[in-house]
This record gives sequence, C-alpha cells and structure tokens, in this order.
Amino acid sequence: MLYKISNQFNYVLLGCCMLIGASCTPPMNEYNAAMLFFESAQFKGYYPITLPLHAPDSTMMRIKAEVPKRWQGLACEMSFYTLPNTTADTTYLKFLDAYDRHFKVDSARAFTQMIRGRIFINQLQYDTAAACLQEAYHLSEKAGHMVRMGDVKTYMARLAAQRSQYPEAIRLYMEVHDIFKPLTPHDGGRYMELMLVLGRVYQTINDPVLAAHWHRYAWQEALKDSFRTRGYHIQFAMALAEDHLMMQHLDSARIMIDSSFKLEALYQNHYLKSERYRLLALIQIAEQQCDTALKNLHLAYAINESPDRPKIVSRYLYALGKGYQCKGQLDSALFFYQKALSTPDTARQAMMYKDMAWVYEQKQDRDKALFCERKSSELHRRTFTTEKDMAVGRAQVQRDAEERLQRIEAAHQKARLWYGLSLFTLIGGLVVSGYLLYRYREHRKVLAIEKAYLAQLEAEKTKALTDVQTDLSDKEKRLQETEAILNLKEVFIEELKMQLTLNAPPQYPSQEALEKATKGLATMSILTTDDWMLFRELFDQRFPNYILRLHEQLPQLTTADVRLFLLIKIGFDANEISHILGISYKSVYSSRYRLRQKIGLVADETLEDFIQRF
Repeated sequence: MLYKISNQFNYVLLGCCMLIGASCTPPMNEYNAAMLFFESAQFKGYYPITLPLHAPDSTMMRIKAEVPKRWQGLACEMSFYTLPNTTADTTYLKFLDAYDRHFKVDSARAFTQMIRGRIFINQLQYDTAAACLQEAYHLSEKAGHMVRMGDVKTYMARLAAQRSQYPEAIRLYMEVHDIFKPLTPHDGGRYMELMLVLGRVYQTINDPVLAAHWHRYAWQEALKDSFRTRGYHIQFAMALAEDHLMMQHLDSARIMIDSSFKLEALYQNHYLKSERYRLLALIQIAEQQCDTALKNLHLAYAINESPDRPKIVSRYLYALGKGYQCKGQLDSALFFYQKALSTPDTARQAMMYKDMAWVYEQKQDRDKALFCERKSSELHRRTFTTEKDMAVGRAQVQRDAEERLQRIEAAHQKARLWYGLSLFTLIGGLVVSGYLLYRYREHRKVLAIEKAYLAQLEAEKTKALTDVQTDLSDKEKRLQETEAILNLKEVFIEELKMQLTLNAPPQYPSQEALEKATKGLATMSILTTDDWMLFRELFDQRFPNYILRLHEQLPQLTTADVRLFLLIKIGFDANEISHILGISYKSVYSSRYRLRQKIGLVADETLEDFIQRF
C-alpha cells in the first residue's frame, strides 16, 4: 500500500531521521548523497512509499537488498515515519520487532526502545514505558549520541508529567533544553517543541506566568527563521491564548486565538483545529457567550484528532462541562465532568472535582459538594508531592528554571548590547557621513556664490567699458556733426559773400566796403525760394537724408518750422535767425515756442538739446 505524503512533510521526517541515531546519521555530504539515492526516479521520488510497509519483514529484506549498507538504518527509520498516523499500535510494534530482528545493532535497539516507550506512554503502561526508555537512554549514552539522548529524555519528561511528577518532568525538560539549544539553527523543530511542551507543564501546575514566558520566548526564537518554523506559529498562538486565559487577560487571549485562525488560513495548516475551537469556546465562556461556546465545543469534540487518547478526550469533556455550567444546565455539566474524570492527569482531576463541588453547591447538595472539595484538595496535594514535598520540590524546580532563564536572558542581553553598539556605530557613521556631505554641499554652494559674484563683476566691468566706448563714440559723432555744422556755416557764409561780390560794382572795393559787406552777412536772409533751395542743397550735402528723416518722423512741421529747425541745428542763435529769416526777434521766440509744442518737448528739456540729438 502506498501512502501519499507531501514533500514538506517528507523533508521534516528526513531531518528528524538524520539527527536521531548512529547508524542512520551519516555526515552532511553523505546525507545529501543518501537523499539523491532515495529520491531518484526509480523509487518514484521517495523510496519508502515503494516498500510493503504492511509487511515489516519484507520491508527489512528489501532494504537490505536495495540500499547500500551505510544507509540502511536511515531507510528503516524513514520507513517507520512514513507509516500513517492512523496506524494501530500493534502494527507499530510489529515494525519495531522486525527492525530489531534484522538489524542487531545498538543504534537500532535504542531507536526501537525509544519508540516503544512512546507507544506505552500513550497506552498508560507507565512502568513498561519507563523500562524501555531507560534501556534506550543507556544505549544512546554508551554510543555518545547526544541528540538521541535528548529525544529519549524528552519522552522520560513526558512520562513524568503523565505520572503527575511535575518537578521531575521540569528537571528533565531543562536538561533536554541544554542539549537541544546548540542545535537550534540546524534542528530548530526539536527546540521549538521542547519549549512548547515545557510551557504546557507550567500551565498544568497552574503557573501561567512562567508558561507564557516560555511560549513567548519560543515564538521569538521561531521568528528568527520564520520559514522553517512556521508550522509552530499556530501552536505558539494557541498556547499563549491559553496562558492569557488562565491569567484572565481575555482581550489578549482573544487576539492570540484569532491570530491562530488567521495563521491557519495563511499556511493552509489544519493541524489541531479541534484544539483551537476548544480554546475559543473557553474564552467565550469567560466572556459569558455560552450558546456560541457550546456550539464550538461540540464542533471541537466532533473533529477531535485523537479520539483514542483518554487524556485528550477528557480535556474536551471537561470543556463541555464548563460550557453547560456557563449556560446553567447543571445536570449536563455534572454528566460531562464525571465522564472527564477518566483522565490520568491528577492535576486536571483536581480542577474537575473543584468545579463539581461548585455545581453541587448550586444544587444545594452540600454532602457531595464537601466530598468533591476534599477530593480536589487531596489530588492537588498528591500532584505536587509525588517525589518531593510540594513546597520544597516546586520551589527547587522553579529556582532551577529561573537560573536557566537568567542565563538565557544574560546571553540575550549580551547579544542586544552588541547589537546596540553596532547600531550606534552605524548611526554614528551615518551622522558623520551626513555632516561631511553637508559641509561639502555648503562648500559647493559658497564656491557657486563666489563664482556668480565674480561673473557679475566681470559683466559689470564689461558693461562699464561698453558704456564708456559708446559714450566716446557718441562724443566723436557729435564732434564730427559740430565740425560739419561749422563747415556748413562757413560755406553758407562764403556763398553769401560770392553773391555780394557778383552783385557789387566792378571796381575794386575799398577796405571799408569789405568790412561793411562782411558785417552785412549777419543781416543776409533766406527770403526767396531760390535762397531756401540753395540752403537746403548745401545742408543735404553735409547731412544726407536728414531733411527726409525729419519729415518722416515729424510730419506735423511746416516749411517755416523746418527752416527754423535746420538753422538751430547749424548753430545760429535767435538774433542771427531773425536777420536770416527776416522776422523780428520776438517772432523767433514765438516760432521756437510753437516748434516745442509740435515736437511735444517736456518742460525740463531744451529745444537745442533735442535738435542736436535728432
């Protein structure tokens, strides 16, 4: 018969097999070679599923024939873990017997005795289980296999807890803790499981504070390698929910149980689903949501994954009694409490008798209530005095646990200190780097400002030089214009002289006559059209297109205005203009005023300055 197993579960089992024993624990390189062999195509990807597991002897014979000798122990243990969870205990025992017969070595015997011890614990055969575990521990110690010694001690601690020997159970779990702690990076599953169980032991002895401490610590360790340990996240959330419930921190309990359901949906992991509904119902009972709690309790009882284990079944029956007690159905509550008394857990029996005493008190049956109270007290005393006196034993175990926790916290404190120093160094480096970067950027800004300032100075110098050159050019131009005006004036005067000479008598003039003629130049006027045309022709020769530009830019000027404009341009004053144009001195000023109005000069600008610039 072939059993379909997920690849993830296969690797978990293979990891367990690898670390469990002597003959089946090859070195890592050897193990990788073994995995390549067992997962080859000829074995359909996983060797154990090709074996007739229902026939143990045939399985062993095939392993001997098909598997290299150095890997045969590993193959046997892989085959055992491939058996389905629903396999009967008798089938398990037959498989172990066949393993002993075909492989007569100490490592095989240690493995088979350890598994027998586990089976007998589940069957409540405590003495037989103890004998098997003692032999397995002796063989493992003889071979010096620390991991297997830890596995065997784990079952020993579980046996002590089943027998209500809680101080001894805690002591053994602490010893296992010291063995498994160094293996955490490679075999974190064992370490996670140990802290989970240790917290549950503290729950059983009604110490939820220490239980929550171990469960929180386990979750923190699991988060360091979240992918490999994600299967435990749901269990840690459930355990912490129960811790908070015991401490009456209902809001925290509700948050944790809700987280477990969300993780179930996230990981598609339905393991212990009935336990999640049981815890949810207990929280609802504490919140007085009795009807909803009862529905969840019946659902949990119906889907219970371990119906053949009295201790687990008793836990659901006890929860159902609490649910009916919450609803006020006292007879139903008593019925489930009495059925739950079948558990071998004396601590839980003590709690049940205490609850039954309360129910009988409500029913006014004081005799039964008193009997249940006495029974609860007796069981409670027995729970903590199986091997030691309760006060001394529990205090001793708690002190040992606290010492171990202090060592763990010291190690964590040291790690936090190094982390803090590293973080401080990193932050300091970032601050210094940031400061240097800031100074560099500020220096760049200063350089940019200085560069811009120098560029501005250079631009100002260039502009000043350009302005000076422009000013010199304007002055040279004005000088040239002034020179041209003077020349024009001289030419104009010469032309007038020639006209006088031509009109004068032919005899040679005297000195007096010449002085008189020169003096009369000032009184020479432009009265005729020919005079004006001559003047204009001479002006155009000295100033080409000037008159045309004047008409274009100032078309409102009359001919008289233009004559006045040109005479002022040449440099004649008002007295000379009055003689040249043949008008009075006052008329010249009137003409100048009208010319200013037509040009549109402002009050502070002279007519001469405007004409010279034009």
